[in-house]
Amino acid sequence: MDALFRADRATLMTEIVVHAVEEFDLDLNQLNNDSTTVTFTGEYARADGKPARGRPTHRIIQGHNKDFRPDLKQLLFILTTTADGAVPIFSHVDHGNTSDDTTHIRTWESLRKLTGTADFRYVADCKLCTVQNLSYIATHGGRFVTVIPATWREHAQFHTWLRSHAAPWIEVLRKANLRRKDGPADVYRGYEHPLRSAQGFRVLWYWSSQKETLDRLAREHRIEAADKALQALAARVGAPRSRLKSLEQVSAAAQKILQEKQVERFIRAEVTLLEEERF
Repeated sequence: MDALFRADRATLMTEIVVHAVEEFDLDLNQLNNDSTTVTFTGEYARADGKPARGRPTHRIIQGHNKDFRPDLKQLLFILTTTADGAVPIFSHVDHGNTSDDTTHIRTWESLRKLTGTADFRYVADCKLCTVQNLSYIATHGGRFVTVIPATWREHAQFHTWLRSHAAPWIEVLRKANLRRKDGPADVYRGYEHPLRSAQGFRVLWYWSSQKETLDRLAREHRIEAADKALQALAARVGAPRSRLKSLEQVSAAAQKILQEKQVERFIRAEVTLLEEERF
């Protein structure tokens, strides 16, 4: 391990990749990128990012842990594979508290040097979709496919428009159901929006029959959970020792349920005051 640490690993990796590309005639027209966290148990006090034996190191530190263990330290591992056979073509490690969206420009530049061209399709998740990342790749002659985050204006505008319009979807793919042999086919439809993004990039929307089914089941589950929670709230209000004494308190509690279950679009809670005389 000590010898590997001291070795020129970048050159070694490049030679392996070039040999694999030539040996198996890999198509480098599309390269897929993703990242994950490598979780560590222990203090790792010496893994502080300071140079060791004249070589750079990385900080094993807490960050956004993708294993859902925020209590543990980590490193960020970034991997790019070919669409042709999912062959690893480039990888690197970064400090554990590195944000994913800051890794793409460096990764793309490394891939450009490795392939000898900028004319490849770079595919990554929504962490690629920042103005800085997309503008850099576009202005340097590159191409990309990514996912628009829900926080972008284009996302909200399109979903609002869909509630009152029927998008002219075009079927782009139909394939057999891999989960159930007798199940309906998986269908994908696409629609290119006539307006580009605020940065001037093409925007294409896709509809998936599988995702529609999953979304519907998730929505029904949330509505059912909210209904049970509202019924429990109603029972609490009527209890003799209830702390919910005012109309405002009950309304706030009901609204909190709708927000937590994410069903405000589907359920409206109305609280009314009924006066009852008791003798």
